[in-house]
Amino acid sequence: EILQRSKLEWKPLSEFGRAYIGCKTGMNEVFVVSSAEARKLRLEQSVLFPYALRGEEINRYTVVEPDALVIYPYREGSDGNPKLIPEAELQRDCPRVHERLLSFKSQLRQRQDSRRSYASGADWYRHLRPGSFNYIRPHKLVFKAIAKTSCGGLLGKNIAFDGANCPAIIPETLAEHSIKYLLGVLNSKLISYYLRGVCPPKLSSYFKFSATCLSGTPIRACNFRDKADKVRHDKMVTLVERMLDLHERLAKAKAPDDKTKLQRQID
Repeated sequence: EILQRSKLEWKPLSEFGRAYIGCKTGMNEVFVVSSAEARKLRLEQSVLFPYALRGEEINRYTVVEPDALVIYPYREGSDGNPKLIPEAELQRDCPRVHERLLSFKSQLRQRQDSRRSYASGADWYRHLRPGSFNYIRPHKLVFKAIAKTSCGGLLGKNIAFDGANCPAIIPETLAEHSIKYLLGVLNSKLISYYLRGVCPPKLSSYFKFSATCLSGTPIRACNFRDKADKVRHDKMVTLVERMLDLHERLAKAKAPDDKTKLQRQID
């Protein structure tokens, strides 16, 4: 109602890009490995993707670089949809990955979704919900699912994500808006206030920032034919770029004085 009275231009986030769940393996202890474990087992890189799995990896204004890798036994179809690699082909081209999956075959075949078996046939090594290569390939905004305030960072290209713990927003129709502009708006105190009003509350003042709730977030839409509006947009992008740089430097800083100085600049 406030936005309607204000006569400001705005759109729901879903008109810039939707929030998605990503891929869910159905048994992370089999499909998800650390980078060190993948090297030790010499798993084939062609079916591995970095995997944003844990919400604690995500901090405001950071580029998220997950250590986990997900075994993704799919090839990309012409429309971006995943096609399960036939077992004989997987065994031939990725023998070490196949060997790992085969060692858990009985457990993988017993997986259920809503009390129904979904991998008891020849597709025993499939994911519960593989998502799409269209979710993996582009740059994304990624959010901590359980938090006290809105907490978003950037997730790079060719990275998979589990949207239950870290839903991602994939920009589709930015219409000249920068993805960094969206990041700045979504990390703002104003949007945190809005989201706390529409997201399900959890214990100890935490909220569930779900993909569905994020998709409806109102975003101030800039009119790029208006010079003043373009200046506002560009200023936001500049400030977000500065925040990204400060957080990157803070993560690398070792001296306590340097950390204190950088944190003051962030604040």
